[in-house]
Amino acid sequence: MNRADKHTQGSLPGAADSYVCLGPGWSTAANTPFRLHKTWLHEGGISTPLVVHWPAGIKDQGVFRKMNSHIVDIAPTLLELAGGDPAELNGNGDAPGISLVPFLNQDVQSQRPPLFFHHEKKNALRHGDWKITTIDKGEPWELYDLSTDRGETHNLATENSAKLNELVQLWDAQRESIIQQIKVDTIK
Repeated sequence: MNRADKHTQGSLPGAADSYVCLGPGWSTAANTPFRLHKTWLHEGGISTPLVVHWPAGIKDQGVFRKMNSHIVDIAPTLLELAGGDPAELNGNGDAPGISLVPFLNQDVQSQRPPLFFHHEKKNALRHGDWKITTIDKGEPWELYDLSTDRGETHNLATENSAKLNELVQLWDAQRESIIQQIKVDTIK
């Protein structure tokens, strides 16, 4: 285990002076069968469970739902539960995320928009069961079909270049959209 410089030996877990974590090797092993760990955009870095407890609103207790969701889905979910419109943000329809309310009581497939990720020069996009990821600017994109390879062990970029190009175009369009929005917001 790695300990940060400010960890006090013998301190209780969770105390202000405690900090114990796994190093990169063990954190990757702990994420098995997923690839890599936190700070990476492979499944080991971004795939985490969401636990929802709401006895009055969720009929089936103790069940697993297989849905592709993201932190951006929490606000639209809470808005819908409060009677608001989860698609609206500041009076327009550009709210990120989708409401997870339909998934609370049934295991349905999400028809969500693609999820885009950028973290520490790493990029990824998930669209349905397909995912592309790259570890650094200028590095080649990897392509995975998560319906058959959730552990991202078989890069399909060479075998399915058409799908790769389709997803890279989606990524590039989203990136450009964000850049333009930042420019507009900065000018205002």
